[in-house]
Amino acid sequence: MFKKIIFLYSNFFFDKDFERFGCNYFIKKKIDFEVWNILSLVDKKLSIKLSKKIKETNKIKIINFNKEIDLTNELKKINVKDSIVIT
Repeated sequence: MFKKIIFLYSNFFFDKDFERFGCNYFIKKKIDFEVWNILSLVDKKLSIKLSKKIKETNKIKIINFNKEIDLTNELKKINVKDSIVIT
């Protein structure tokens, strides 16, 4: 059984996304749920433009990646035996 879900997401993560993806289910099952926001890697200009106007959910851990090397380093740290990455 996995202990952690990492969701690679190329947009901001809102409360409606928290509900839509059933995050509460995993939290109740004691499974860590993280969102890794890669929008700035996909579209830097849009990310900068929207980041000043957007309030992401605070119900789960969200990590915003601005550099590919940071994402790569974090991906290398994942324990594949008890984690799942969703793209």
